[in-house]
Amino acid sequence: MNQSSVTSKSISIVGTVRNAGHVITADIERLVRATADFRSRNLFVVESDSSDDTVQKLAELTKSRPEFRFESLGALSPRMPLRTDRIAFCRNRCYAEVLESADHADSDYVLVVDLDGIGNKINRSRFLSCWAIPHDWSACCANRIGGYYDIYALRCDHWCTEDCQVAKDNLAKLFGPEIAENLAIESRRLIIRTDLPPIPVDSAFGGLAVYTRQAFSDGESYEGLTPAGDEVCEHVSFHRKMREKGHQIFINPRLINGGMVEFPMKRFFKGLRNRILR
Repeated sequence: MNQSSVTSKSISIVGTVRNAGHVITADIERLVRATADFRSRNLFVVESDSSDDTVQKLAELTKSRPEFRFESLGALSPRMPLRTDRIAFCRNRCYAEVLESADHADSDYVLVVDLDGIGNKINRSRFLSCWAIPHDWSACCANRIGGYYDIYALRCDHWCTEDCQVAKDNLAKLFGPEIAENLAIESRRLIIRTDLPPIPVDSAFGGLAVYTRQAFSDGESYEGLTPAGDEVCEHVSFHRKMREKGHQIFINPRLINGGMVEFPMKRFFKGLRNRILR
C-alpha cells in the first residue's frame, strides 16, 4: 500500500457517542480533515443515553455536512444496564449501516472511532501513515502520546494475553485492589515510540481503528457480554473473528490519536512513566 492509493478510494467513518455535545462537532471536523485525500467519505454516528445537547449538535451537523448521518437509539440503559452491552449494541448498528446502507456500498475502508473528544490529535499525516507501512494490513489501531492506554481491548503475545479486568479481580484476592490494578493494567500501559515498526496484535483499539472493508465485514458482530453475562470488551470478539479468517491487525505507532488518557495512576507507575519521558 502507499499513500497515493487512497485518492481513488472511499471510506466510511462510523462512531458511537454519548454526552459529547461539547466536542462532537470538533471531532467530526477533525476526521473530515484527516481523510481529505480520499475520493469520497460518508459518516454515520450512533448516539444513546445522552443527557446533554449531543442530539442537537448531531442534527446541526446533518445540515452542514450532506455526507453525515446519525441515529439516536434513545435511552438504552434501562434495558441494558451494563455498559459494554450498550456499546456493543451501538457498534453493531454501525456495522449494519456500513454493510446494508447504499450510502456505504462502495466503501473501501471503514474507520471506527470513539467520539468523546479523546481523539484530538489525529490529523492527515498521522492517518495516512497507515498506507506507508510495509505490511499488508487488514486493520490499523491507534497509538497515543504518553502511552498506549487501551489495555481492555488489547490482546498481544508477551504483552497482554488475557482480559485485564479479570486478571485484576483475580490478583486482588491475593494482593488487594491497588497492587492488582498496577500489575494487571497500569504496568501494561507502555509508551510506543513512533519510530517503532507496526506491532502485530490479536486485538487493540485505542479510540480509533481503520479496517479494510472485507476485514470489517468478517468481524461479523460485536459482543459486549460473555455467555455467562459478564462484561467484556466488545472489540476482542470482533477482532477474534477477523483473525480466524486470516486478517492481520496492527498497532501503528505513527497513528497518533491523542494524548495520554488521564487515569488514577498509581504513584510507582506514574513516576516511572515520567522518568521515561524525560
